[in-house]
Amino acid sequence: MEFKPWFWVTVVVIVVVAAALIVAWLYPIKAVGTPVYAPQGQVVQGFPQELLIDSSGQVTHSYSIAYSSSTNQYTVGWQSAASPEALFSGYETYFTSKNWFILDEASSSPDVQSIYAVGSIGAVNFTAVASGTGSAASLSYVDNQ
Repeated sequence: MEFKPWFWVTVVVIVVVAAALIVAWLYPIKAVGTPVYAPQGQVVQGFPQELLIDSSGQVTHSYSIAYSSSTNQYTVGWQSAASPEALFSGYETYFTSKNWFILDEASSSPDVQSIYAVGSIGAVNFTAVASGTGSAASLSYVDNQ
């Protein structure tokens, strides 16, 4: 019997494709939620208002994403008259006073400041970047219900 390499390559390809189709059928990839945007200048419903400590801020965008029935992300972006350093200091003080645990912070550059913290109501990621005479800031909150 003569060795036919193309025959065996074809058989292997068919087996691999069949196995991939079976795995895809048994373990389908779940789609990530679709963002739901708030009207321009408004904060999306569900975002904890107490996390907005910048009184000079003007909301530029806000949205929520439902990842599952128990995990939701709420994000607010705003333009602030305050510097990134001032916003960082304000949020660092706020999180500490409210017993949030700051897991990570980046403050080595005056132009970019960020904090990642967790608390009893969820987790937050705050970022501020120098923009003009102030900052473009964003805070994302993920609940843990």
